[in-house]
Amino acid sequence: MIWLIIWLVSFLPTSSAAVLSNENLDLINYAVVQAREAGIDGKKFVELIRCESDFNPLAQGDYQIETNTYLSKGILQFQKGTWDMYSKRYNHIGTWLNPYSQISLAVKIIGKEKDGIYHWKNCGLKIGLIKNVKLSSSFTGRNQQKLEQKRNQETF
Repeated sequence: MIWLIIWLVSFLPTSSAAVLSNENLDLINYAVVQAREAGIDGKKFVELIRCESDFNPLAQGDYQIETNTYLSKGILQFQKGTWDMYSKRYNHIGTWLNPYSQISLAVKIIGKEKDGIYHWKNCGLKIGLIKNVKLSSSFTGRNQQKLEQKRNQETF
């Protein structure tokens, strides 16, 4: 476990590294192991979780003002419909808001789906997981030009 702490301190912002609990360390260790087994960069996958929720299993996102609800929930910000669809596709047994279940399913989606990382498009771009992936057809025209300019400025 000490290797994990040293490794995390090397890339996490000081504010995140300072508040890591034993539960979060267990989640991070689980995420790294699952990612590596699926051929995904463990460090980038942990950065994805940090970007999506800062390891908070109660995180909520994609607020809908019309219904006063949050669509995305958990450490990997799954929406219920997405969770249900991929759980069925991969015969995944787990619960939507369980952080370990979210990690397991996210690794399957990213590792097996050609454009799987696009479910985490904003954070994927931010941390460089989408850097070398061909853009989907929704990224056209001006948006694609802006994205390509940003990619050229980043150094990952």
